[in-house]
Amino acid sequence: MSDATRRLFRKARFILMALAVATPVFAAPHPPPQGFIDTWRALRTAVLLNNVDKAGSLVRFPLRSTDAGHRDIRTRPEFRRRFTELFEPIVIDLIRTNRCKTLKGEHGYEVDCGNGYMIFVFEKHHGNYLMTSFGSINE
Repeated sequence: MSDATRRLFRKARFILMALAVATPVFAAPHPPPQGFIDTWRALRTAVLLNNVDKAGSLVRFPLRSTDAGHRDIRTRPEFRRRFTELFEPIVIDLIRTNRCKTLKGEHGYEVDCGNGYMIFVFEKHHGNYLMTSFGSINE
């Protein structure tokens, strides 16, 4: 084996070892912050118990709609009136059966229920995560 071939193999082995060591660091997903997890759990519980006031306390108004099928919810009284529109039976069933996944969003975190059937967005506001928008990619 020539010196050039040995050098090539050494470089290739070095690169492969570096990739093997570095990949888990970069590939490991960062878990969502505890504040977001606590807010989502509290909202989930409030929705399942039909506790509209508790759910409303976890929302930053105006609650923006990201699709054409819904309008923004501007105030807490409007949220109370439209609670069953936002958390319709299908969404409640998705939440109850844990068919929602959390994702890192553009400005915070998202909870995707039913592969885009309904997505809730949470952003940090004055140190607390609150739901700031909702929508569906199916609309």
